[in-house]
Amino acid sequence: MEKTSSTTLHVAGLDETVTRDVLVGAFGVFGEIRSVDIPIDSQSGKPRGFGFVEFMDSNDAYDAVDNMDQSELYGRTIRVKFSSRKPPGQLRDPKKAVWADEIYYKKVLARPLAGDEKE
Repeated sequence: MEKTSSTTLHVAGLDETVTRDVLVGAFGVFGEIRSVDIPIDSQSGKPRGFGFVEFMDSNDAYDAVDNMDQSELYGRTIRVKFSSRKPPGQLRDPKKAVWADEIYYKKVLARPLAGDEKE
């Protein structure tokens, strides 16, 4: 596996009973953890089956991926890889207008205009 400077891991295949404390316990053996996030589905209020573990050091994150990918946690095989997720404050450039972003235009252009609905 090629080393990366990323410190955030995406952990997929989690059982819905897995908590932040469980992930800290499972991944903490590889190094100091900065944060753990398990997204919750807004409709059901249940965990979405994946989470993010952010390490303080990229070497610790590498060791965690190397050792934990395809391992078992709470009876389920988990998949662990480096995340492309950006920290919450870095989702977009705060000095740049929303409509100046290419992604914004792609979303807007994908919507049908009023009166263009097919009958």
